[in-house]
Amino acid sequence: MLAGTLHNMDHKTFAQTVEAHGGAVTTKLPQATFLVSGLNPGKRVDEASEKGITVIDEEGFFGELGAEFPEPVAKKAKK
Repeated sequence: MLAGTLHNMDHKTFAQTVEAHGGAVTTKLPQATFLVSGLNPGKRVDEASEKGITVIDEEGFFGELGAEFPEPVAKKAKK
């Protein structure tokens, strides 16, 4: 589960990356094993912690994948 915005990928790419590594993405907090916390995650981080769900940041997500954390990609400004 993803809460907030990541530096290196959008939500769709996040889901594809998780699935490519054998995981599944959920939008329902009780079904989550991990919550990846990006920028401005809202109340989900607190809710996940209260339910005993492991909260990791973007760097921790890449670590779980066994991948090196890349430098943040510059986002294109929306028009």
